[in-house]
Amino acid sequence: MSDALDIEETQGIANEKVNANNRCVRGKLYFENEKMDKPDDPYFCSSPCLEWYKGNPLCLKKEKFNILQSTRKLVLLADFVIVFIIVAFALLSYLSVSYRHPKKNHSASAVQKIHPQVAKTSEIEAGSPVLNKEVEIPSVRMLQIPKQAASLPGKKEVMKASASKRVVKKHTRLNSISQVKGVGKRLSITFDGGWSDGSANEILDVLKRKEIKTTFFLAGSFIKRYPHTVKRIVAEGHEVGNHTLTHPHLTTYSLDKKHMTRPGIGFEVLKKELEETASLFKTVTATEMIPYWRAPYGEINAEILQWASKMGYQHVGWTVDYKAKRSMDSLDWVADKSSSLYLTADQIKDRLLAFADQKESASGGIVLMHLGTEREEDILHEKLEDIIDSFIAKGYEVVPFSNLIKVKKAG
Repeated sequence: MSDALDIEETQGIANEKVNANNRCVRGKLYFENEKMDKPDDPYFCSSPCLEWYKGNPLCLKKEKFNILQSTRKLVLLADFVIVFIIVAFALLSYLSVSYRHPKKNHSASAVQKIHPQVAKTSEIEAGSPVLNKEVEIPSVRMLQIPKQAASLPGKKEVMKASASKRVVKKHTRLNSISQVKGVGKRLSITFDGGWSDGSANEILDVLKRKEIKTTFFLAGSFIKRYPHTVKRIVAEGHEVGNHTLTHPHLTTYSLDKKHMTRPGIGFEVLKKELEETASLFKTVTATEMIPYWRAPYGEINAEILQWASKMGYQHVGWTVDYKAKRSMDSLDWVADKSSSLYLTADQIKDRLLAFADQKESASGGIVLMHLGTEREEDILHEKLEDIIDSFIAKGYEVVPFSNLIKVKKAG
């Protein structure tokens, strides 16, 4: 009996679902044929019908509402995408313009644009300004001069007056001096003192014997270690420039062949290196250093030159002939005979004198030598007197570096 009742109940439920499904189908046909605003069967929107159609309900009001909601969502999404594209495009345009037209400043990048050769050694040109003075430099923009003006008396004055000018603040010497053109047959043989004075006395003896005055660039560590040598240099009439305190690497050149400022090197670091060296020198000699410096290993870039210029220092390198791929760096510091850079003392002598064999090639030249190296034999100071005599025989006068600048200014 119980089983019979269960079967009958089950059949009843099944019939109810069939009827519900039929009504849902009928309602769907009404809806699809648009014969009615809504299905006529109130059971149409009941849960069995909705469940039967699952995610696709046929109740007209619900369907219209869902369609409207979906449409609104799509419109909002489209609006958001359009706004995002517009904002992104505007931002990219702004960044592009900013990159092409950066604000004028005195950063290293700006300096490099004004002085494209600043990372290399360069020549002092006629009329080059002196340290600590305001300099007037013609602007790139020039007033257009009528053709008739070129034929008028005083046309040079007219052209000069036409150039718009700007005033550059003092301490802005952002180039490195490697040669001073226009000074006739004069050159300077300079000596760096970093960590050793192994050849210092022999060099000073030669200079004294030949009655030559020249320029030394001394590190603070050298001054501390060899105060008697420093005093002799000054007592015998030589001038001394700054070679930093600890003789550090300032750029990454020794690591990657690029002159990027080394991590840890900044304005305050360089300031300490230069100022403490100058202070030590004054304490030992009671005199002042000249306002020129030479970076250890010749490692400089626009940023470093700018920092030094703020302290009143002009950098001095050595003469380089890029076309002939040669320089007045004596390479006396190369002690490893297996190195491709190693030269004997005689070869160094010939290397330097080769500059004097070409017209004005050595004029205003700056030679680099050292007061001490790791060489144990074939040391350059043994040929120093021959080098000086040979330059003199070719008509050259060996003078301090500052003398080249004075002659340049006077000319």
